[in-house]
Amino acid sequence: MPQKYSTGHDHISSRVVKHAIEYLADILAELINCSMQNGVVPDELKIAKVVPIYKTGDTNIFSNYRPISVLPFFSKLFEKAIANRITEYMDKYNVINNCQFGFRKQRSTDMAVIEMIEKITQALDSNSYAVGIFLDLSKAFDTVNHTILLSKLEHYGIRGIALKWFKNYLSDRYQYVSIENLDSRKQKITCGVPQGSILGPILFLLYINDIINSSSILHFILFADDTNLFYCNKSMEELNRILNDELQSVVSWINANKLTLNIDKTNFIVFKSINKSNPTISVEINGNIINRVHNTKFLGVYVDENLAWNAHVSNISKKVSKNIGILYKLRYKLSTAVLLTLYNSLLLPYFSYCNIVWACCYHSRLASLIVLQKRAVRIVSNISGRAHTSPLFRNNNILKITDINNMQVALFMFKYYNSLLPPLFDSFFALNVDVHSYFTRSSQMFHIPSIRTNMRKHSIVFVGPRLWNHINPCICNSQSVNSFKFQYKKFLLSQY
Repeated sequence: MPQKYSTGHDHISSRVVKHAIEYLADILAELINCSMQNGVVPDELKIAKVVPIYKTGDTNIFSNYRPISVLPFFSKLFEKAIANRITEYMDKYNVINNCQFGFRKQRSTDMAVIEMIEKITQALDSNSYAVGIFLDLSKAFDTVNHTILLSKLEHYGIRGIALKWFKNYLSDRYQYVSIENLDSRKQKITCGVPQGSILGPILFLLYINDIINSSSILHFILFADDTNLFYCNKSMEELNRILNDELQSVVSWINANKLTLNIDKTNFIVFKSINKSNPTISVEINGNIINRVHNTKFLGVYVDENLAWNAHVSNISKKVSKNIGILYKLRYKLSTAVLLTLYNSLLLPYFSYCNIVWACCYHSRLASLIVLQKRAVRIVSNISGRAHTSPLFRNNNILKITDINNMQVALFMFKYYNSLLPPLFDSFFALNVDVHSYFTRSSQMFHIPSIRTNMRKHSIVFVGPRLWNHINPCICNSQSVNSFKFQYKKFLLSQY
């Protein structure tokens, strides 16, 4: 019988609790209230079962396994009650800095990538050099120092019984490894935030929150432990000097907070236009030369120095091709409805993830993906390889890659128009009436800024207003996000 990874050390399934919740609710509420009033967390809820899941490579090498920490289901109920309160407190007083995108409401990876592209293209459009440094923190969640974390919680206003609760929550925690029903001895955890917990990510955000104070010059983009720095300057010599000086301040913060920087996996990119010559630059950390790369993986997206997205398109083309092969083998054994479900689960995530950024490029760069998507739609529809695909897209309610991009851009603009985006994006766009005082028919349309470079023309700042200004006002004035998505998708499909 296969091992059940979903249950903690108490072997109590969440399904059992959910079925009996009407009998347990009052008791659990009493226990949670008692825990918060006394600042004590039951010891049985602080034991984690660690299950190693194989990733790839040699099965005899420990580093080829991902440790999955499984906590008792009841601990998540306690944590959820605390998480709701601390999140409400952080939002009310804007505790978390605007550079942090991870584990936050109304923020996502695509917004972090959009922010990065905005800073880079803005610099290049003003004829400046732009450099991005992609830091790799080793085991960041596992190396959080409890003493430092508690002092930061107190600094952010979490004091008294609340601070006592967190101190108790972090102390006397144990974990053991479970492999094929064999369990190791329990070992005490002396540092780190609990993996697999609800509070773990929140506590880490508070721990790393003040890293932005280490430099007032560098621009930070954070997604939990993914720490990325950007700086631009018209002079490459000055950029090189300032970048190294400021980077030392950031490294000093990392060392002071007892985190570890993996020098080998840390790299940087000098962003430039395709026609511009390669500048010489040397970036160092504690005397170690940082690798300069032409492209790197940033939050699941391969970013290259020219923002051409060739590396990203090539990477997902390989993955999509493999999954299309699965569809092809199953085409005669499954119905169209089931094949469509497989398309939505095996292919659509690759076509959609951060499409708002990488699919704004020239269509010629998307050619391989466009061909693959057409092939997939023909397989789903069980049609020959030469059939015209536009009716197939429409009949199966599937958007083309370019229209997935239109949808995501339009949705971003709709959220901006209705003030549903984080404050970080407040200055991204402007209406014509805000730019000039003349009353014209287009005064309430978005202003399309003057752009010098093609890189900037492919950014949301230029693409967004241009697309939004051509959408039917009836669709733009939708009452909700879901209503807008439904109406705009209906419009896009009608064009096929």
